[in-house]
Amino acid sequence: MIASSSRFLSLLILSLNSCSSRTHFRIIHAKVIKSLNYKHGFIGDRLVSGYCGFQCFDDAEKLFDEIPDKDLVSWNSLISGFSRNGCVPECLKIFSRLRFETNLEPNEVTLIPLISVCVDTYALGLGKSVHGFAVKYGLLWEVKFVNSLINLYGNSGDVDVAVKLFKAMPFRTMVSWNSVIRIFVENGLAEEGVRYLELMRNDGVEFDQATIVALVQGTVDIGVGRLAEAIHGLVIVSGFGTDINVSTALLDSYAKLGRLILSCNIFSEMRNPDRVAWTAMLAGYAVHGHGKHAIDIFELMVEEGIEPDHVTFTHLLNACSHSESDSRNYIMLSNIYSSRGLWRDAAKIRTLMKERGPDRNPGCSFIEHQNKIYRFVVGDRTHPESERIHAKLEEVITRIRKTGLMPKTECVLHDVDEEVKVDMINKHSEKLAIAFGLLVTGAGTPLIITKNLRICDDCHSMAKVVSQIEKRKIIIRDPKRFHHFVDGVCSCGDYW
Repeated sequence: MIASSSRFLSLLILSLNSCSSRTHFRIIHAKVIKSLNYKHGFIGDRLVSGYCGFQCFDDAEKLFDEIPDKDLVSWNSLISGFSRNGCVPECLKIFSRLRFETNLEPNEVTLIPLISVCVDTYALGLGKSVHGFAVKYGLLWEVKFVNSLINLYGNSGDVDVAVKLFKAMPFRTMVSWNSVIRIFVENGLAEEGVRYLELMRNDGVEFDQATIVALVQGTVDIGVGRLAEAIHGLVIVSGFGTDINVSTALLDSYAKLGRLILSCNIFSEMRNPDRVAWTAMLAGYAVHGHGKHAIDIFELMVEEGIEPDHVTFTHLLNACSHSESDSRNYIMLSNIYSSRGLWRDAAKIRTLMKERGPDRNPGCSFIEHQNKIYRFVVGDRTHPESERIHAKLEEVITRIRKTGLMPKTECVLHDVDEEVKVDMINKHSEKLAIAFGLLVTGAGTPLIITKNLRICDDCHSMAKVVSQIEKRKIIIRDPKRFHHFVDGVCSCGDYW
C-alpha cells in the first residue's frame, strides 16, 4: 500500500511539473482531491505554485488559504509565484500576512523574490524597504540575497550602494563578481569593470561567459579597440572562443569599434551561427555602409533556414537607406537652406528645432592612440602638441591644394566672408584628428576616427585625397555609418 502511494505521488509530481495546459492542471487537481490530502504540505505547495504559473492567482490564493498547516515553504511558494509574474501588490500583501498572521520568521528565500520583483518593476523605494527587513532579520550574510540587492541598486543606477554591498560581503561567488562587473559596464564605468575582472582573478574566482560578454560590450562604451582585442585574447586562452554568445558580442563590438574585418573573421569561424549572430554581422555591414554585403548576408541567412526577426529587418532597412531621423532631420533641412544662402529660412528651422526639444551637440572627433582617446573640436588648440598638429594640417592642406582640390566653402553654414569660411573649414575637428594621427603613427598605419556629427562634404573630399597621397587607410565613423577611405575612394560611393 505504501509502495503504491509512493508511486502515485511520484507520478503526480511528474504530471504537475510537466503540465502545460490550465485545463489539464485542473483535472490533475481534481484527481488529487479524490486520492490525497492535497491540503497538506508538499502537494498543496506544488498546486499553489502551478496555479501561479498559469496566472490563476485567485485560485492559487484560495487553495493556499485552505492549507491548514502552512509552513514557511508554503508562504515562500506563494510569494515566489506572484513575484515571477510581476505582481508587486500581491507579493506585499502575502508578505504582510506572513509577518502579522504567523510567528514564522522570513528567511532569504522569502525576501529574494521580493527583491526580484522590485528589480523587474524598477521599484527601488520598495526594494530599500525589503533591504531594511533583511537587516532586521540578520540576512545580509546570505550571499544569494546580497547578490539580488546588488542587482537592485545597480539596475537603478545607484552604483555606490551596490559596490558598498559587494565589498561588505564576507564571501563572494562568481555571480557576485559578474553582477558588479555588469553594473559598472551598464552604468558607463567599463574601465572599473575591467579593473574588477583583475581583482576577481586575483581573488581566485573563475570568470565565465557572462563576465566576458559584459566586458566586451563595455569596450564599445569607452571606445578602446585594443581592450577588445585583449579581451578577445583572454577568450581564446580561456576556451570560450566557441561560445556563441561570447563570439557574437565580440563580433558586434569589433564592428562598432571600426574593425569590421575582425568581425568578419569571427563570423566566418562560427560553426552554427544563430539568428542573433547573423543579425549582428548584417548590422556590422549596414553601419559601415556596405549595403550589398548586408543584403548578401541576409540572403545567406534565409538560405540557411534562419528566420529573421524585426531586429534583422530594421538593420536591413538601415543598410538600404541613408535617411536620417530625430534632430538630424532639422539639421539636414537647415543645412540645405544654408548651403543655398537662404540664411533666414535656416534660422527659422534652428529656432523650431530649439522649440521642439532636439539638441545638437558641438561637433567633435575622437581618435585612439596608445590606449588613450583624444578629442578634437573645430580649431582646437587644447592639445599639448597643438602647434605641431596645426602645422601638420597646414602641410597636408597645401599638398591637397596642389592636387587641384579646392575648399568647399558651401559646407560652412554661416553668413560670413569667403576668407573666413576657408579658415573655418580648414580647422574642422576631423581634419585635426587626421593630422594628429599622421603625426603620431607610423607609415601605413590605418587611422580610425569617430565623429559625433555627420561628416561634411569638404572633410569627406579631404579624407579621400589624404588616403591617396599618404598611402593610408582612413576610417571615419559618423552617427549614421562608417566611411572607409582607401586610395582616394570612399566605401560610401560619395553618398551618405
